[in-house]
Amino acid sequence: MEQISITLVPTAHETLILPSAIVAHIYPYAPPLLIDQASEFVIGGLLIGTDKLPLLDLFTTEAESQEEDRNSFRVVLVSAVTSQSPFMQYAILAHGQPQIANIGENDLTSLGKGSHRYISRYVSFNGYDSDKHIILPNLPALEAELTMS
Repeated sequence: MEQISITLVPTAHETLILPSAIVAHIYPYAPPLLIDQASEFVIGGLLIGTDKLPLLDLFTTEAESQEEDRNSFRVVLVSAVTSQSPFMQYAILAHGQPQIANIGENDLTSLGKGSHRYISRYVSFNGYDSDKHIILPNLPALEAELTMS
């Protein structure tokens, strides 16, 4: 059974599973740049080198995001998985330290379809205990709609 390296990214209410191969870097939290308009869940922009990239706070309302202490937050830089996105990379706000794990195909158990277009499926996997739902995100859908100005 082949293992795959994953990165578990805690959001306010859920935990995302991302293939570690698309996680380019994890940075300490820094306040995002203000933006005029953006797609759903984009809370601002980040300058990485000379690129201005969108920062997403997935599945969090604006009121919730303003109330939280951000000392433990991280910024996860993700490489796009499709060419549908206008951005080659974007960032996801982690509400805590991301974790790396190795899982096999038999370690995942499907718990049902997602309740949002950016959620492919809810899952659980052996050896991971959390009070948060674990999500396989629909990255192609997210990236196709990603905008920021």
